[in-house]
Amino acid sequence: MRVWRPSTLTRDQLEERRLYAQQLLAAGEVNAKEIAASVGVSESTVRTWKQRLRERGSLQATRAAGPSPRLRPEQRTQLGEILRAGPLAAGYPDAR
Repeated sequence: MRVWRPSTLTRDQLEERRLYAQQLLAAGEVNAKEIAASVGVSESTVRTWKQRLRERGSLQATRAAGPSPRLRPEQRTQLGEILRAGPLAAGYPDAR
């Protein structure tokens, strides 16, 4: 019997799948091949999850920090003041 699986999953769905696999791994009653078949991933993915679980303690999603800010806090404050004052106060010839 074939099981329908969507071709793309949202971040929340991917995390839910990993957390379900985490429960199965923690129980220790099912091997990697059976976990892979039940959640629709390869055995190597399950092994990667198992390693990540040992290293980090969880398979919860992590958020990327993003790039560091280019402006210092005082520069951001100064920019806000300039923008609030308007283009004429900033030395532009008109409001365009």
